[in-house]
Amino acid sequence: MKSWKFKILFPIIVLTGLVIAKYIMWDYPTSSGKRVGNLTKFSKKGKLLPTWEGTIDEGSGDKLTSYFSVSNEELAQELYNYEGKEVVIYYDQYIMGWPRETKYDITSWKPKDANSMSGGVSGCLLYTSDAADEEDS
Repeated sequence: MKSWKFKILFPIIVLTGLVIAKYIMWDYPTSSGKRVGNLTKFSKKGKLLPTWEGTIDEGSGDKLTSYFSVSNEELAQELYNYEGKEVVIYYDQYIMGWPRETKYDITSWKPKDANSMSGGVSGCLLYTSDAADEEDS
């Protein structure tokens, strides 16, 4: 017959271990960073535990597509209204994603500055024929 100390201490030790494991797996960020790209898809998924899931396209090709989750409802609504535009997202990465679909949880975001000289057409000044005619005169 097991002692009363074992019957009391064993469940306490197991529960403490489970709480610590839950914290490490789902609540402790292992890294953080930022991604810049076009917010191509953003939707709310799930019936029992709905989460916001999105895709950001960082360039051409499958390897430059990143998937992320948003747990903050207010932040999700802001991003939802900005779908199809270029954004900078800041994230925390976790060991496991549950209840999110991904390990990347967005903590904040901002629109990408259209005036930055990061290349492409957005940093160029385009002249029409009318503008060129006015400069010549």
